[in-house]
Amino acid sequence: MIDRQTFREAVEEVIIRDYNENRKCLEGIKFFTNLSNDQKDIIASALVTQKFYKNQIIIQEGDPGSSLYYIKEGMSSVFKGNKFIRKLTKGDSFGEQSLYYNTMRQLTIKADDEVTCLVLGRDTLNRVLNDKIYDVTFKNFIKWAFEKNPLIGKLSKAQTEKVIEAMKISSFKANEVIFRKGVAGFQKIVVIIEGSLKKLKNGTIVASKGQCWGE
Repeated sequence: MIDRQTFREAVEEVIIRDYNENRKCLEGIKFFTNLSNDQKDIIASALVTQKFYKNQIIIQEGDPGSSLYYIKEGMSSVFKGNKFIRKLTKGDSFGEQSLYYNTMRQLTIKADDEVTCLVLGRDTLNRVLNDKIYDVTFKNFIKWAFEKNPLIGKLSKAQTEKVIEAMKISSFKANEVIFRKGVAGFQKIVVIIEGSLKKLKNGTIVASKGQCWGE
């Protein structure tokens, strides 16, 4: 037998321990960098722990995607079709694009050994952030594009934040001119969220999704 109070204390101890571990893990996920401490606290309590066995498929290419995964323990392999891409280990996360769009999985992730993941669904994130989810994901997308750019990536953190705050979303139709050679009024820096930029003369693609142009 076990009395009610002892049972409650035992359960609460486990909950608090798991919450503290999850909260610490959140600090290592780039996607959540721009969230407030209060928002991170709420998300930490909403994370779900899932375990996968050796050779088990964690996500399958072509399946609908709606969750972000953070590897808490273990190692997994990434495949595109039958082609091996890379390894993922403790501290790595994947599935961020599913928090932007309800897209199909672009890669397959398979557990190399026993893998423990923290999982956050898009619906949960929407419930926590409400109307701020678009702002958070937009800023993160730009920040990742900046980090990959050899020139803009040299900006300090404060400079990057200020530039991102000044940016806005614009939409363009197919073949609409965004940059015009030799015209000062067309000078700008863009980050491609969807689609691609091409040279009007020969159709050569100069920037695609997740890349900067005009720097």
